[in-house]
Amino acid sequence: MTIAATTVTGADLLADAESYEGVLVAIDSVSVTSLNSFDWSVSDGTGEFLIDDDWLASTSAADTMIQNLAVGDVILGLGGIYNHSFGTIKVQIRDLEDLGVELGVDRLAELPAVFSLSQNYPNPFNPATTINYTLPRQTEHTLKVYNLLGAKVATLVSDTKPAGAYSITWNAQRFASGLYFIRLEAGDYNNVKKMILLK
Repeated sequence: MTIAATTVTGADLLADAESYEGVLVAIDSVSVTSLNSFDWSVSDGTGEFLIDDDWLASTSAADTMIQNLAVGDVILGLGGIYNHSFGTIKVQIRDLEDLGVELGVDRLAELPAVFSLSQNYPNPFNPATTINYTLPRQTEHTLKVYNLLGAKVATLVSDTKPAGAYSITWNAQRFASGLYFIRLEAGDYNNVKKMILLK
């Protein structure tokens, strides 16, 4: 029998530590914030917590994978058993599957080197379009849509997320045909792309 993991965020674990005690949890995407010989810490942009790898057999594939980690690496699909002790929050990983590796496929994501905002696709579009962007480090950022007059018509993202590549869909069903602008602001980075809604 397979036990399904409970998907959580760092904020969930920090806000209600005791209710997750002993629960198999999964976090969609985390970046490594520190490493030492005892344990290491990660953040998903909403909260930081420790990873305990004591359950791993040394010289196992998972142990080798951990030895190759570096601060700033992103892990997609991290899981493990949640443990709260003396105010310390830890997730205890058990095997490769807990490290986001499925069927021998390494899901450690390559960290983006720069901030970027890609051209939306499709473009022109009706009524939905996809916008991709990357963050080279954990950053507070916004992704907003403006009309031709420069008025903001939608805020698609206003968040702090770890380094990684992100994708979001804008459904413009209730908006009129015309030229729109998507703007990514992240720290000192600022970029704008033109989008055409054609109904």
